[in-house]
Amino acid sequence: MKNKVLIVDDTPENIDVLWGMLSQEYQVLAAIDGCQAMQAAFSNPPDLILLDVMMPEMDGYEVCRKLKKDHRTRDIPVIFVSAKSDDEDEIRGFAMGAVDYIRKPVKKMVVKSRVRSHLALKKHQDRLLAKLRYQALYDPLTNIPNRTLLTERLNRALERLKRNSNCPFAVLMIDLDRFKELNDSLGHLAGDKMLIHLSKTIQSCLRSMDTLARMGGDEFVAIVEDVKDIQQVEEIARRMQTVIQKPVAFNDVEVTLSASIGIVWQTAVGRSPEELLRDADMAMYRAKNTGKSCFRHYESSMHEQALERIKVENELRFALERNEFCLYFQPIISIEKNQLSGFEALIRWCHPKYGVISPEKFIPIAEETGLIVPIGTWVLEKACQQLSQWHGMGEAEKSLCMNINVSVNQFLQPSFVQIIDKMIAKYGVPPRCIRLEITESLLMKHSREAVEKLNLIKNKGVQIAIDDFGTGYSSLAYVHEFPMDQLKIDSSFIGKINERSQTLEVVKSIIMMSISLGVEVVAEGVEKDEQLDILEQLGCHKAQGYLFARPVPEKMATEYLNKLIPLRNPVDIGADTPADIKTYLTMNRRTRHS
Repeated sequence: MKNKVLIVDDTPENIDVLWGMLSQEYQVLAAIDGCQAMQAAFSNPPDLILLDVMMPEMDGYEVCRKLKKDHRTRDIPVIFVSAKSDDEDEIRGFAMGAVDYIRKPVKKMVVKSRVRSHLALKKHQDRLLAKLRYQALYDPLTNIPNRTLLTERLNRALERLKRNSNCPFAVLMIDLDRFKELNDSLGHLAGDKMLIHLSKTIQSCLRSMDTLARMGGDEFVAIVEDVKDIQQVEEIARRMQTVIQKPVAFNDVEVTLSASIGIVWQTAVGRSPEELLRDADMAMYRAKNTGKSCFRHYESSMHEQALERIKVENELRFALERNEFCLYFQPIISIEKNQLSGFEALIRWCHPKYGVISPEKFIPIAEETGLIVPIGTWVLEKACQQLSQWHGMGEAEKSLCMNINVSVNQFLQPSFVQIIDKMIAKYGVPPRCIRLEITESLLMKHSREAVEKLNLIKNKGVQIAIDDFGTGYSSLAYVHEFPMDQLKIDSSFIGKINERSQTLEVVKSIIMMSISLGVEVVAEGVEKDEQLDILEQLGCHKAQGYLFARPVPEKMATEYLNKLIPLRNPVDIGADTPADIKTYLTMNRRTRHS
């Protein structure tokens, strides 16, 4: 297709001359004054304009100024063609936005050369601008819209909804589960290939009118327009999860992923694109926290909870320096010896305004922000300090052990072992009386590093316990590969031990395996006599739970020590003590069963 050139001159003879020079190569249009030129440029934009300066009513300078002011014509190159030959005239022409200035009388070769050069330059600029615009609006890896273009599309959808309330749309925030593990294990190249594959896979669940964008990392957003109801949106979300979960081979390894999806159903105006994305993100995280591989709808309560979370995070950053943390202690009872064998140290946040805050509310935030490391060090020190004080009470107390929870981030710190050494030396506690509780996920995700560090810790005499066993990744087949002294069966198993025979068999297998490996077993969450009876019959070594005591402050734990070491007869706690400890393990227990 030929380029269009608009010739503007109030003298027909001049138009004829230029027409004759250019008509064979270009599609030539003509206008005899400024008004005609403006109309022609707006209605049928040319690729280049040859513009006379001296014209009645509106001279060429004014025409050029107006063309450059209007967004429809400002990028059209303008070449002045004029009999005015002063340098000032030429300078003024360039100041108005012209790209060139040809003096009359014109020369054919000069005109053709200038027109050809500026059209080529304009074509190159257009290509460059298109490339820059594409780079600004599309993700370079997947070639789907990025956040900028997504925001434009959201604005468009909101404008459409504003004009027509019968045009609701949905925003779906799609986040891949465990994608970081894929990147870490197979490498970033395989991860990039997976993202490209998944972008096409998710796109296949959408229509041409819909938009799929990549927000960055492993997060995608879909705008689904012209949908009848929320059920249709849910069906699209299910299709996405189905196709994402199909196994794909990368580097001879079969990979299976899943996705957590947050949904915002927009039926009325009132939210900005940023608010829509924020709400979809909150719903997605609710899906991820629910158990991954599912979708959740946004609810207004999520926003309130998010604000509360921000408040907690801000307060948490100052809690250490304000000395707002404290330790509670839950007794661990020896079933076989009918004695108190130790305590588990459990952190509480004693907030001056909100009272005692349980770790379920602030530990996840501490882990995400990295505050868990200094908080964990504080727990380790205070637990060692308290154990040292109890050991100083008498000979019987010197056998007490302290179970201390250790987070993944804390354990992986290069200085973790040195910190343990420092606490042992500072408070003079025997290493054998310190028992570090770690999770199954730490062992499985960081197995080599974990085993090396655990062996180093065990060689110092410190004991290792696997906490919440049965809820994570481990299986009985390879637990023996990890150095440990104690295995704690999760309370979810203990709660069902007298209800389901299958659960009983699992607990029995865990206890038998542990005994064969020389590992001590602790049952968590023991709340009923019946559960304790079963555990005793199975040979479980120790128990912990509300049947004996809830976690209590240091003062009350010290009172327990005075009364429960050794635990040989039923103890009358006294009316002034909360009825949250029941000493069911007594020397005459066997008599009651005989």
